[in-house]
Amino acid sequence: MSPFVVRKIGPARATALFVTGARIDAKRAHEIGLVERLVEPGDLDASVERVVAAILESGPRAVRAAKRLVREVEGRPPDAVADLVVERIAAIRVSAEGQEGLRAFLERRKPSW
Repeated sequence: MSPFVVRKIGPARATALFVTGARIDAKRAHEIGLVERLVEPGDLDASVERVVAAILESGPRAVRAAKRLVREVEGRPPDAVADLVVERIAAIRVSAEGQEGLRAFLERRKPSW
């Protein structure tokens, strides 16, 4: 878990939490970037369903490629990864999935993933 926390909140904040053993609440976790969003406990299921529905509307290959691209460009200067980003976007667009997404958009229908 430590590598995840350090990557998410940075070494200074992680060190402060690790050496003090301080407990933080959800609001603080959100402020330092440890969690992406806050929801009321009663809204948790509906919030998760909305996020999952949004992901499922995207092509599965595109979702995997986006996650991979984030890992590959993390911490690297934009000019060092510009060609990689262009290459990956082009590869998805010309794929069968990308073409289906484009056709669905132009035909104003949901894509068939």
